[in-house]
Amino acid sequence: MLHSRAMTERNPFARRAIRRVATPLGTGIAYFVTAFVTLQSIDGTNGLAILWPASGLLLAILSLTSTDRILRHVIAAAVASFSANLLSGSPIAQSGLFTIANIVEPLVALWVLRSHLQSRLSFSEPQGLACFCISGFIGAAASATIASTVAPGALVQFWFSWFSTDLLGILVVAPLLLIGAKTFRSGASRPSRLRILEMAALLAMVGVVASLTFVQTGAPIMYIPMLAVLIATTRLGPIGAAGGVLIVAVVSTLSIGIWSDPPMLFDIGPNTRVLYLQFYLLVLFTASLPIAALMASRDQLVDRLAERMRLLELGFVDKA
Repeated sequence: MLHSRAMTERNPFARRAIRRVATPLGTGIAYFVTAFVTLQSIDGTNGLAILWPASGLLLAILSLTSTDRILRHVIAAAVASFSANLLSGSPIAQSGLFTIANIVEPLVALWVLRSHLQSRLSFSEPQGLACFCISGFIGAAASATIASTVAPGALVQFWFSWFSTDLLGILVVAPLLLIGAKTFRSGASRPSRLRILEMAALLAMVGVVASLTFVQTGAPIMYIPMLAVLIATTRLGPIGAAGGVLIVAVVSTLSIGIWSDPPMLFDIGPNTRVLYLQFYLLVLFTASLPIAALMASRDQLVDRLAERMRLLELGFVDKA
């Protein structure tokens, strides 16, 4: 074993071959776990998921992958999607159709992104954020249209349920992964311990506030988690917005599937309850991430102005 390991370390072709297999394999495993856990956790919502995080996961991976390597990740995710649906009780034909819908979605969204953005996607720029939202909308619509062919009896309801679930998965999960990957790849200096503690405290605060809001059976106070997410957004920027919305999404999903029903939803049916919660999360997203993008854009502008002022002062000093 040690000999083969040494040979691998000395042989660049072996390292490259292992990387070609290991990276798509990691994509497949991550997609399978995410999809399977989601499918297993929807019993409390009458078989309806609040969001489909696997969509955001795959879109983020494909966005970070060069064009010539995308096919490997797509194949791995397709196998994972088919396996997750099959193991969750879906028939073979339905699992295959759902897999096609799941794979088409991030591919369409990625095509829209790369066709309309001149540079890399940045959530600190309003234009990039708007393009990302439009691409997610189009991708989710294409996926819902394909998946709806198995539900002719309730076509409109099924289409809208699939569309809203996948759209939320893209909007909530993909930004967090892309922001984290950008920070890691840029080689930026590691944040200070105080900054890490602040980040952990603010996101924990969002989780506690969301938990108290959705568990309690008194007055409807769903506006309080929005305040907590906005506080995290003003301090942490886009990662605070995306992380905060994701935390609220997880907590609110658990409140419907495991804990008591949120009091603000009263006696409405399970389908309407899921739709209501999806609309709430969408409003939370549109209220937080755009604000984070505008604040980040403002900070970049201030930094550029400060740099120009510094250069201007140096010019005056040289002339003097």
